[in-house]
Amino acid sequence: MNWFNILPGFQKSAAGMEWLLWTLVLTLAIGCAIVMLMKGPAYVADAYEMNDSDKPA
Repeated sequence: MNWFNILPGFQKSAAGMEWLLWTLVLTLAIGCAIVMLMKGPAYVADAYEMNDSDKPA
């Protein structure tokens, strides 16, 4: 059984924009998911009072 047989009467055509569009959307979604996983939850640190800062009195 040959999986790469061409059907009779089949006309070859170039890949359309929907092919390119779905590839870009999928690639962008995977990239966004990776960034969201790497960033993790956001934490706010407590204020740290610096005694030797150059802040005017």
